[in-house]
Amino acid sequence: MRAIFVVVCLLLSAASASAEMTVKEFFNRLDGANASEKEFLQTILGQVGNGLSWANSRLGYLKQQRLYCPPANVAFTDAQEVAILRRHSESNPRILQAPYGLGLLISFEEEFRCR
Repeated sequence: MRAIFVVVCLLLSAASASAEMTVKEFFNRLDGANASEKEFLQTILGQVGNGLSWANSRLGYLKQQRLYCPPANVAFTDAQEVAILRRHSESNPRILQAPYGLGLLISFEEEFRCR
């Protein structure tokens, strides 16, 4: 039973690791999407941004170096996060090949450098 559990976990982790779209694929889908699909894709990216924000807050709470340093008391909309990712992928095309979650993190790090 334990062996089956381990195999299932490995298969699920491998599937999820390869399932994440690149930034280029994300924008190809977004740019060709209808209104409801666009809203869905923006929401997905927004949820990744929300997770990054929580991780960043936790690092600050633990008095560790934060990943990025946005202005105080600012919450980004999903559309703003898409715009940040697009702007940084245009200025740094290597981001296009990264998984979109990593691309958003890199974009946040570049946009909101900690000083």
